Amino acid sequence: MSLHILGAPVVLRAAAVLTNAAVESTPYVLDSLSSDGRVMVYLDFTIGSLTNCIVTPKVLGPDGTYHTNTTPGALTMTATGKYAFPFDAIGSKRITFDAIGTGTVTSSSLKITVQAATKVNR
Repeated sequence: MSLHILGAPVVLRAAAVLTNAAVESTPYVLDSLSSDGRVMVYLDFTIGSLTNCIVTPKVLGPDGTYHTNTTPGALTMTATGKYAFPFDAIGSKRITFDAIGTGTVTSSSLKITVQAATKVNR
């Protein structure tokens, strides 16, 4: 399986210093572009003085609250870098991401961008 990227990227969290408490990104509404609930997630992370950063994807459940998505589950980053992963939110109408820094947050930064995608069988 591969993914075909659709539409323009959407920034859910502008580059900002992390905190030692979980901060939720702006929700992303899955629209007609991502009709099968798939998106590509792009993380631009600077570790600064942190030990790590944990990003947890969440989906809006039928009860109106966000639930942690176990696939792919939380991503722990321990080095500065640009990270990307596909995220399946099949059946959900909205997604969001929690981000938390562990350690001293000085000079850390995280930007979260998503882009609608669809599965392509080859």
